[in-house]
Amino acid sequence: MKNRLKLSCTSAKEVDILQILKSLGYTPEKQGKYISWFLSPFRDENTASFKIDTRINKWFDHGEGIGGNVIDLVTRIRNCSVSESLIHIGSVSSTFSFQKPILRSNIHIEKESNKYEILKVQALQNQALIEYLKSRCIDVEVAKKLCKEIYYKINSKNYFAIGFQNDLGGYELRNKYFKSCLIKKSFSHIKNDKKRIYIFEGFIDFLTFISHQKPALKCYDFMVLNSVSLAESTIPILREYNEVGLYLDRDEAGRKASKILTDNLNRYVDLADRSYLYKNYKDYNEMIITEYKKRNIKIA
Repeated sequence: MKNRLKLSCTSAKEVDILQILKSLGYTPEKQGKYISWFLSPFRDENTASFKIDTRINKWFDHGEGIGGNVIDLVTRIRNCSVSESLIHIGSVSSTFSFQKPILRSNIHIEKESNKYEILKVQALQNQALIEYLKSRCIDVEVAKKLCKEIYYKINSKNYFAIGFQNDLGGYELRNKYFKSCLIKKSFSHIKNDKKRIYIFEGFIDFLTFISHQKPALKCYDFMVLNSVSLAESTIPILREYNEVGLYLDRDEAGRKASKILTDNLNRYVDLADRSYLYKNYKDYNEMIITEYKKRNIKIA
């Protein structure tokens, strides 16, 4: 069994809080030299009110008027004990870690893009990654057809994740603790020479959709944006279709991307915003997870 490093509270508090928050899957709305602003990880909001101050290595949530250190942050986000929080913060010392590297406040490390090395790309089989997929209610056999298992190195440390290839040969990466990208960022266009295409924001939603509507994989074309910032760049491709269905997130970023696509495609294609199907949820995957919990369904 892989050893898990458990830091002391004193050591854990020295770990760069900004990098820990990013490793948990959160990206800043605005980032300065010392201050970064995020949408609060504790609730839904449209304006960033969650602040990270790297000068004191602490966070403050202006929406709730509370703040704390990195241990407080991980404990609350993951709803875990202090002991479990310390294990999470220290787990990057494992030979192959789930997480992005954490930074000590007095150590400078160059940007990841200048330091990465892909060690191995293979069929999906790692049990930890498979369990993560199951926790997201994704059919593992579907994921094996569409994804790879990526082992890579950043700044002399080794990591692994589920990899979903984009159109420029890069990989969108996901595991239990973070999401990232290797090589180049782009959208992923899955082509079956059909005239109808469905669009998803990220590949987790796409895998969820296919897991529960397996025949669709061969019946339609698909576009996974991998970032809402890429929505506009897909327009020339989407204009070649007769029908376009949008399955984007029901948050501010998703609504903006939907508007961009709608404004630019309506006159050319038969376009339908299908996010009403999960109108009470942030995205398609969240709806499926909630329904599975309600029905007490488990992925085998």
